[in-house]
Amino acid sequence: PFQDFFATMSSDELKKDNKKNASKSQKNAANQMKSMSDKMKAAQEQMEQDQNEEDMQTLRQVMENLMNVSFAQEDLVKETQKTKSNNPQYPKLAQKQKKLQDDSKMIEDTLLALSKRNPAVSASINREISSIQMNMKKSIEHLAERQTGEAVVREQNSMTSINNLALMLNESLEQMQMQAQQKQSQKPGSGSCKKP
Repeated sequence: PFQDFFATMSSDELKKDNKKNASKSQKNAANQMKSMSDKMKAAQEQMEQDQNEEDMQTLRQVMENLMNVSFAQEDLVKETQKTKSNNPQYPKLAQKQKKLQDDSKMIEDTLLALSKRNPAVSASINREISSIQMNMKKSIEHLAERQTGEAVVREQNSMTSINNLALMLNESLEQMQMQAQQKQSQKPGSGSCKKP
C-alpha cells in the first residue's frame, strides 16, 4: 500500500516533468516513515516497561500475601498440635485450613496469569504452588478424619512449600529488576558522563 502511494505520487510528479520534485517527495515520505517507525518503537518500549513495572508490583503484592499465608499456616500447625482430636473446636481447624487453601488459590491464579506474561516467573514456581494446594487438601482430609499426626505433617509440608515459593518469587523479582535496569542503562542518553 505504501509503495503504491509512493509510486502514484512520484509518477504524478514525473508526468509534470519535474524529476526533482519527485525525488524530494520520495525523500520526505521516507523521512516521515522513519519518524513514524521510531515513534512506534518508542511507544512499544514504553508499553513493555510499563508492563514490567506492573508485573513487579504484582509480584511484590503476591509475596506479601504469601507471607501472610505462611504465618497463618504456622499458627495453624501449632494450634493443631495443641488441640486434642476429641475437642469440640477440632473441626474449626479444617475450616481454617480451607480458608488458607482458598487464599493460596488466589495467589496461584495471580501467579499463573503472571507466568504467561513474564518468563521470569518459571514453571518451578507453578509446581511449588501445586504442592501447596495438594498438601493443604490432604491436611483438610486428615483433619476431617481427626488424624492429627498426618494433618500436622501436611500442614508443615504446605508451610515449607510456601516458604520455598516466597524465595523463588524473590529471585524472580530480583531478576526482573536487573533486566529493567539493564534496559534502562542501554537507552541512549541514560549513561553518565564523566568529566576528564
